Amino acid sequence: TQTQTQTSDNAAGGEKSNETNQQAIKQVLDSKSSELGPFGQGLEEVICNSSSVFKRGAGGYSGTSTDEMLELTQTKTGGSLENRAALRAGAQRVASSLSLGFSELVEAHAKVRRRTGDVGALNGNLLWRVPFGDMQVFTELTRAEALNTSFYLLVDESSSMDLKFGPAIGTDRKGDPIFDKAKEAASKVGVAVGEVLTEAEIPFGMASYNTSVREWHSFGEDWAATLQRYVPAATGNTNTHLAVAWALKKLIYRQEERKILIVVTDGDPGNISVLESALSESANLGIEVRFVLIGARHVAQFAELSAPYGVALNANELAASVFKALKSAIPQQM
Repeated sequence: TQTQTQTSDNAAGGEKSNETNQQAIKQVLDSKSSELGPFGQGLEEVICNSSSVFKRGAGGYSGTSTDEMLELTQTKTGGSLENRAALRAGAQRVASSLSLGFSELVEAHAKVRRRTGDVGALNGNLLWRVPFGDMQVFTELTRAEALNTSFYLLVDESSSMDLKFGPAIGTDRKGDPIFDKAKEAASKVGVAVGEVLTEAEIPFGMASYNTSVREWHSFGEDWAATLQRYVPAATGNTNTHLAVAWALKKLIYRQEERKILIVVTDGDPGNISVLESALSESANLGIEVRFVLIGARHVAQFAELSAPYGVALNANELAASVFKALKSAIPQQM
């Protein structure tokens, strides 16, 4: 009898537990997107699961479209000074053009203010006996000022980046024309933006992507060391929609007032529905997404998206394409 009573109680408890679980599930399903946020699961999974175009079925999309972006581990050592010098030499012209007005362009946005702070070396001999807030604790003190903004750069390294870009830039010994490649143009943009952000002391990260992603530069790392290791490739397909979703996670927890993701690509934007979902999610998170297109092959598809873009048709237009992508976010009265 005692066993039967316990069994009955357990069953009743199980029913109450099931009711509680069902209520919790219903609350989650009925919640608004603003009440949930990206914390319950991976952001790529949230975006993909919310899009009906990713249901499996006859004539549907492949399974790779529903998977999170695979991140390949990158070594933080090695490389060469020669590689860094070559990258900087190739990007010097673009960097020079960008540096002329990049900081002013970012600051012109209505949300951005310059943040200031005291920077100096602590005097250990005085530290223990100096009252809280007394600036004499510093041996040297300067007033530092920086834009309250952070960036993340995504650079396409799919196989299409091996195609020629722009008009011929010369001829070889046989008299055949020589062309820049899209890979080289995208690299120039990525390196040039990195150089300008480093000079302006604006925090940023950078990764390259195709069907997987490789992070070359994390926030706070030494940019010069990154350039020693950075060797872009041109292989595989282009999963821009998943790469954007992956990169948003790099900016979600940043404390800066303005957070900007710049995507440099020549390729197909991937699944438009999923990419637009990622762009919508980025807007909810306060993250701006800007595209820099290397060539005009897929302009029509990017024109369907809510994110602004700039287009470079040749090497002389690389800096201008970055400026155009950024200017689109600035109110007209600015």
